[in-house]
Amino acid sequence: LQDSSKYEQYRLEPHHRKVITRTGKFRPMLSVCESVDAMPSPLEELITRLHELSAVKFGKFTLKSGIESPVYLDLRVIISYPKLLAIVAETMWCQGQGKIPCDVICGVPYAALPLATVISVNKNIPMLIIRKESKGHGTKKQIEGNLVQGQTCAVIEDVISSGSSILETALALRAEGLIVNDAIVLLDRGHGGTENLAAEGITLHSVCTLHQVLEILARKHLITNEIFDQSMTFLSSQQMISFVNERLQQTYGERKRVCHHPLSKRLLSVMEKKKTNLCLSADVFMCEELMPLVRDLGPLLCMVKVHADTLKDFSLESMNELAALAHEHDLLIFEDRKFSDIGSTVKEQYSGGLMNIRTWADVVTIHPIPGPAIIEALKTKAAEIGSDCRGAILVAQMSSAGNFISSSYTTRAMELVEEHSDYVMGYIGTSSLTGNPSLLQFTPGVSLGDSGDGLGQVYMSPREAVLEKGADVIIVGRGILKAPDRKAACQQYRDAGFQAYLERCSHG
Repeated sequence: LQDSSKYEQYRLEPHHRKVITRTGKFRPMLSVCESVDAMPSPLEELITRLHELSAVKFGKFTLKSGIESPVYLDLRVIISYPKLLAIVAETMWCQGQGKIPCDVICGVPYAALPLATVISVNKNIPMLIIRKESKGHGTKKQIEGNLVQGQTCAVIEDVISSGSSILETALALRAEGLIVNDAIVLLDRGHGGTENLAAEGITLHSVCTLHQVLEILARKHLITNEIFDQSMTFLSSQQMISFVNERLQQTYGERKRVCHHPLSKRLLSVMEKKKTNLCLSADVFMCEELMPLVRDLGPLLCMVKVHADTLKDFSLESMNELAALAHEHDLLIFEDRKFSDIGSTVKEQYSGGLMNIRTWADVVTIHPIPGPAIIEALKTKAAEIGSDCRGAILVAQMSSAGNFISSSYTTRAMELVEEHSDYVMGYIGTSSLTGNPSLLQFTPGVSLGDSGDGLGQVYMSPREAVLEKGADVIIVGRGILKAPDRKAACQQYRDAGFQAYLERCSHG
C-alpha cells in the first residue's frame, strides 16, 4: 500500500487479487473466505498487515468497559488504506454470508461506519446511519436513511469487548421498529460479548479472536515472548463482562425491594400475589358498563385503564365507586390522560375541573413533549394528597403505525423517567428501553389473534410482549372486550402473560 510495494497489487476482484511474494513472483491474494494449503492463511496476512500499520498496539489502554488492557486494536487507521479497508469489509461480510437474513445494515458509530459503507456499496445492501446524538437542526433525526419498520437489520462493528456498543445500536434500531438479530465483527476480545448479546437475542458472527491475533503475531515473530505471555496472561485472567438486564431477569419480589416509588412497590406486590401482569384497557363508554366489567374481571387484573373523557355518563360518584372496586379487588386505576400541556394547565386538568382526576386515579400517563416542567407540575399536585399513593407513566413509544415519536425523543423521555423516578413509575413502550429493575414497562397493543385494527394499531401476542419486547405489564383491550366470553378471554390473557413472565425469569 502506501509504504510497501509488495502490497500495491492488492485487487478486490476475486480473479485478479494478487500480491508479490518474497521471491518476486505473483500469486492470488485470497479473502478469508478462501484457503489454500501450504500458503500463509488469508487471516494471517490480514493480521500481519494490520500490525504493520500499527493497528495492533501494546501498552496500557483503558477500554470502554473500564478494563485496563495491555493490547488494543485501533482499526480506524485502515480508512487511510482504501484497498485494505475493502479487504477487511469483504472478510467480515463473508463471515456472515449465507447465515444472516438482512434487508439493511447499520454500522456502530463511528469506527464501523466506513466498514458498513464499503459492504453496502460492494454488496448493494441498503444502509442506515445512527448518530450518537440527534441533530439539532434540519430533520433532527438520530437515524438516517430509508428506515422501514419490520425490516431485518444486521449491525456491523470492528471490535467487540462486552458488546455494549452493539446493544446500544440494536436497541435504538429496535425502538424504530427494525428487527435486529445479528451482528458482524472483525475481532472478538473475548470479554463476554457473545454471551451478553445472545441474552438480548443477537447472534455474534466474528472473523477472529484476540487470542488468534496474538498467536499469529507470535508465530511470525512480530512480538516478543514477553509481550505474548503478558497478553495471554491478561486474557486468561479476565472475567466475562456482563450487562445482564436485571429488570428482565429479576422476579417481582426481587424488584420491589429496589423500587424508589411506593406505588411501584405496591403494583409489583399485587402482580406477585395475584399472579397477573394484565392491565385491562376498559374502553367502554358508559359507567354503567364499566362497573360490572371491573367487578367481574377485577380478580384477574393488576390494573384497569380508563379514558374518563369518553364516558358519556361520567360523574365523580361513579369514579369513587370505581376506586372502591379497585380497593376491593386489589388493583390500580390507570387514567390514560396523556397530559401534554404546559405546567399551569395540567395542574388544573389533574386536580380540578369536572373530572378531578387526582382524587380517584392512582396512575396517569404523560406525553413528555413539554419537557420536565410538566412532570414537576403534576408531582406538586400529587404531593398535596400524598405522593406515595399517586404516580405517573411517561409515553416513550406508541403501538400505532406511523407515529411521529423518534428514537431521540424516546431516549430523552427515558432520561426523564430515570431523573423523576420518585414520581414516575415507568414508561409506555413497545421495546425494552432500560435495565433498571425499579422501573416498569407498560406495553399496549397486545392481542392473541388480531394483527391490526385497520386504523394503525399494531398488535403483538402476550408472549412476544413479555419475552421479546420486555413488557412488565401487558395492556389488553379489544381482545377481551370483543370476546364472546370476556371472563374466559381475560383468564387466557392473564395466564399467557404470567407464564411468559415466569419463563423470562427462569432464563435468568
